[in-house]
Amino acid sequence: MLPSMRLCRAIAAALQKDALFQAVAQEEYTRPWQVLIGFDGRRTDWEQKAPCAVIAPWQSDGASSKREYAISLTLAVVDKRVDEESGIRVSHGLAVLDERAWPRAWAALQDALPGIEPTASLQEPAVGVNQEYAPMLLLHAGLAVEVNTPVGDRRL
Repeated sequence: MLPSMRLCRAIAAALQKDALFQAVAQEEYTRPWQVLIGFDGRRTDWEQKAPCAVIAPWQSDGASSKREYAISLTLAVVDKRVDEESGIRVSHGLAVLDERAWPRAWAALQDALPGIEPTASLQEPAVGVNQEYAPMLLLHAGLAVEVNTPVGDRRL
């Protein structure tokens, strides 16, 4: 199995099993997160899949002794609700992604994959509205994992 796919599967398994992460979708949308690996956004019925977490290999680069694998993680919800907080209107789904889903997803990954944390870097997560599939809301993060291998040792 390719190392990037092995990392995707480990991330997917961590999110699928994490009770606190799954509770966010259950409490807000009365169904658990669907966890998908490598989905084509243009051919997916997002109304049926959301809330979902999509994990995909992004790119790989590296020399023989050091490899870096990039994984994309996207959390998606379909949510038209708007909350008013002190006179400010806030998209409920964006708030769920930012304040509840992302912190629990990141905690699940740190708990499940402690060996990657020292060699992992995270791009700043971004939230936004998918205009093509509105009212689908997305939180997207890129995770780069560097895998160092000592001479004579097997790669991941």
